[in-house]
Parts: sequence; structure tokens; C-alpha cells
Amino acid sequence: MKRNLRFTVALALAALIPSVASSAMTGDSGSAAQAAGSRQFSAEAKLPTGEPISAVIVADPADEGRARAALSSAMSRAQQFSGEFFSEGGVASRLDSLGKGEKLELSPTAFDFLQRAVTLSQQSDGFFDVAGPSPKRMFTKSDSRRIELDGATRTVSFRDSDMKLDLTKIALGFTCDLMMETIAGEGFANASASAGPVTRNIGRDIYTPWDIVVGFGERTETGAHRAYRYGVSNVSATTVTPEGLGRGLTDPINKSQVSWGDSLRSVTVIASNAMTATAFALAAYTVGPKYAMKYVTGHPSVKGIVVDGQGNLTASKGMIVEGLSYEKSVNEQTASDGGSNDLKQKEREEAAQ
Repeated sequence: MKRNLRFTVALALAALIPSVASSAMTGDSGSAAQAAGSRQFSAEAKLPTGEPISAVIVADPADEGRARAALSSAMSRAQQFSGEFFSEGGVASRLDSLGKGEKLELSPTAFDFLQRAVTLSQQSDGFFDVAGPSPKRMFTKSDSRRIELDGATRTVSFRDSDMKLDLTKIALGFTCDLMMETIAGEGFANASASAGPVTRNIGRDIYTPWDIVVGFGERTETGAHRAYRYGVSNVSATTVTPEGLGRGLTDPINKSQVSWGDSLRSVTVIASNAMTATAFALAAYTVGPKYAMKYVTGHPSVKGIVVDGQGNLTASKGMIVEGLSYEKSVNEQTASDGGSNDLKQKEREEAAQ
């Protein structure tokens, strides 16, 4: 049976409002009076790497020209960043061939991206690690600690040779943040941006909050994908699925490919910005179905939704999901010994280094 459920996320939005939109969110930008005269203006494009990007601005029809110009700027900025990093001979390939102690100078945008990626690698306890694909012999606390960044010269260097980075996944979060930063910088208070399975929004849609869609990886009798829809405002969200961002994901500790078979359909993480949401979604997915929600719960700056192999949902406290008891679902995930993909085992491995 097809089920589509909408709910408004009941979490502390004041702590999750994106910094670029903080001044714009002081008023009731989604009021019915304003919505009645508003229109949606949208744009779509593809990154050089092939991922689709899109953005929507809700504004007065009189602002159409300004809105379309802002959308064009957002698309261009996203494509420029992606091309700089992932085109042939771009930053990513130069980093892959960077030797121990060699320095590579980066543009301000590229340096900001890499610096944020390294910071998130540490904030996520190493379960997301931008340098996760590096050889196992290099593991200490986390591989990202072997990346040296010099803000004065905007250079990056490695403490070891053969360092390997996985930048494509976390780059989608940064791309989404760039688009929203551009749109909000033009003075728009109601907008949404997406890069693949990553979204970020400010304000509201014309009449309702923006939607986050959590899929179940299966189709109904009519051929449509079964999904839950969640109404949210002023947040970012990233969904990791086996066929999406979970494909080719490396476990930073045991260096194996993360694969949960049929036991995990998706992990969605909500945060203040898209790059944070992406890092913690990848980390929770790596932790796996048994302890993903315990991991998310241990980081108050994010919220999450986990869909297991049977289609059962577990959600962070404050997120109201039909038929779900948060206390029961989380407390049933009792910490115990396990393999390298179990949270307690991972924590012991980290502490032993």
C-alpha cells in the first residue's frame, strides 16, 4: 500500500537555522498573505560530474528578473566549483598524486571546502573521514589528521605518501551550501536548493514548509516509489542509500566497502547546513543499521531518520513519525560487542590507537 506521510519537524530550529539566512528568518516569511501573491521560480542543471542540481526561489512576481538572475548565479557557482575540483587535471586528481610534504595551493573556495571536510571528519569521530580510502597501515585516530592545511598560504600537504581522499560525496553538501549562500546573499528568504540527494532550504514554499522525501527503495503496485514526505523549514538534509551515496563508500577503520545488503534502506540526517548533514549521514550509514540511530543521538547538532531492511523507521527524538516510539526504538539498540562495523567496537578501536 502506498503511504505518504507529512509532518513538521518538531526540533529546536533556532539551533539549526543556516547562518546565511539568520537575518531573513526573523519575520513570518511563509505567511498566507505573502504566499497568496508569490510564485515559484526554478532552475535545473548538471554538474560536470553528472549529478543533477536544482534550486527554487519563492518570490513576488515583480522580482522575477532578480530571482532568475540569482538562480543562474547559483547554478554557475556550483558548476564552477565542481569543475575546479573534479575535471580532468583538477584539484582532486592533483591531490591524489600529491607526495609526502609537497604543498598544493588552493583557491579560496577549494581551501574552504577541504578545511570544512577535515573539520567534519574529526567532529564525526572519524566515522566519516574524507581520507578514509587511504591505506590501512596509515590509520591512527583518523586518516584526515594526516592532512595539513595552512590558512595563511591556502596550501594543503600530507604527512604521508599514498594518501587517498574521497571528495565526491561530501562535495555535494558543499555545492548545496554554495547555491543557498548565493541565493540568500541576493536577499531571498524563501528558497530551496538540491544537489543529488542533498537539500537545503530557507523559509517556506508558497503555502507549506519545504519537503524532504525519505524513500524506501521499493515500488508500489502502481510502479511509484513508496516514500514518506516531511515538511521542514530552515534545515538541510542528506539521504544515503545503497544505490546512492552509499555506493563505493569506504569504512575508514577496516578499509572495506560499506555494504549492508538488504538490512538498511536509507539514512537521512538533518542539520543546519548541507555539508554537515552529508558528513553525518555518511557516518551513520557506515556505522550501520544496528547502531546508526545511537550514533545520531550522540550528536545533538543533528537529527536523523533510519529505514531498516523491513521498512521500519527509527527517528530522532522530537521528530514525530506515525506509529513510532522513539524511546523504544532507540533503547532497543543495546550496545554490545560486535564486528568492526559495530559502534562500541569502533569506539574501542579508536581509543586503542
